[in-house]
Amino acid sequence: MNSLRTPLILFTLLAAFSRSNAATPWASLFPEKMLTKGGTTVDRDTVLGNKIVGIYFGARWCGPCQAFTPGLVNFRNQNSEFFEVVFASADTSKSEQLNYMNEKHMNFPAVECKTQAYSFLSNKYGIRGIPALVIISPKDGSVITANGRGDVTSRPGTCLADWIQKGGITFVDPPVISSFTADRKIYKGDSTTLQWSQTGATSLHLDPVGEIEANSKSLTVSPNKTTTYTLTATNEAGTVTKTFVVEVLVFPDLPEPGQA
Repeated sequence: MNSLRTPLILFTLLAAFSRSNAATPWASLFPEKMLTKGGTTVDRDTVLGNKIVGIYFGARWCGPCQAFTPGLVNFRNQNSEFFEVVFASADTSKSEQLNYMNEKHMNFPAVECKTQAYSFLSNKYGIRGIPALVIISPKDGSVITANGRGDVTSRPGTCLADWIQKGGITFVDPPVISSFTADRKIYKGDSTTLQWSQTGATSLHLDPVGEIEANSKSLTVSPNKTTTYTLTATNEAGTVTKTFVVEVLVFPDLPEPGQA
């Protein structure tokens, strides 16, 4: 079990944030495509989601960064369910940046060095020296603390829970569909009732029917042919689906009277 679960129970966390708001701050801060240690790109909103983000300003040539980075990587790996790092590189070249990311096993996205994206972040947060770690809320892009480096270094076991409380953030588990059933076979012209049990969804979609009430538990359908029904449950933490196939049988044609 993640060590954050227990601290979460101890706090009364404030407002939940919606799926539509979760990615909004990232669009105003980071490029849509972000760099990986392999030199490829990753989608910003996919990798950051609704996690707390620590913008890490550092570089390979920086001795204090060399000392701090392994602890940050370890902290991120232990808390990746709730926390992600964006490396804002002050390296002298892309190749140096990628070498550094690979040497230190930085399995998180980065802003490429010597780009407008890096200059924007450095100026926005008034970075005057590195290493620096600015902790950003997924609710609205506000700064939870500019002293992330000190927090991760001195109290790695408690700082994430403190950031969550200070930022008024609520993390929600993805929805769960525990069952989705109906009659497996019906004759054409007959009906069957799809029934399901789910928890945590704020919206439900039943394909090919469309949107249905989030608190609904069943729906009667009359398919004209064999149909695959897909139930999709969604909340701010994610989306899950479950399918069920209703096979539609056709009565055989009866022979005309007097025919064998």
